[in-house]
Amino acid sequence: MYNPDKPYELRNIKKNPSGYQVQFIVKGKSHSVLEKDLEKAKKIRDKMEKKFKGSTNKVYQYLPPDKKMSFIPGTNKPMPVGITLHIYQNKGTETYSIQVRWRDNTGHWRVKTFYGCSAPTYSLKKMKEAYKLAYKFRQAYMEAVTTKTLDQFEPTSFNRSRKKKTIADKVKQNTLLRKKMRRR
Repeated sequence: MYNPDKPYELRNIKKNPSGYQVQFIVKGKSHSVLEKDLEKAKKIRDKMEKKFKGSTNKVYQYLPPDKKMSFIPGTNKPMPVGITLHIYQNKGTETYSIQVRWRDNTGHWRVKTFYGCSAPTYSLKKMKEAYKLAYKFRQAYMEAVTTKTLDQFEPTSFNRSRKKKTIADKVKQNTLLRKKMRRR
């Protein structure tokens, strides 16, 4: 959709807190690059226009605002680059999770998913907790990239750990189950 208020020279360029994002949607797939300098972003945009010119006539496909950017739970602030809200159907119910894209030390793209909640049990507290964990993961990853210690980066240390049951808890649970069985 054409916006007369937005100058033509800034087409397909979006301002983010960490720089300028050049984004094209071609045949339903998003192609984007992040640059800190506006002039570099314009040059990249021009190169991408030439690259995608023949592939489709819908290079400047309009995306509604709710599809363009996901927001930090409980705020109107957009999520940082590399962190997205992922909503999907799981056995007929909507499930919300926060995803972080990152590269491992071999250069392959990986996605780390932090489960938030499902639609029937939606809780802003759970979503904020998942976002905080994803944000910490992204910060640790970026620190490993800048210090060139990516081979020592351990993503499993950010897994949510459930409270491990002690032997006393297991015994207590078994005795409660036995009492229920006797009452029947």
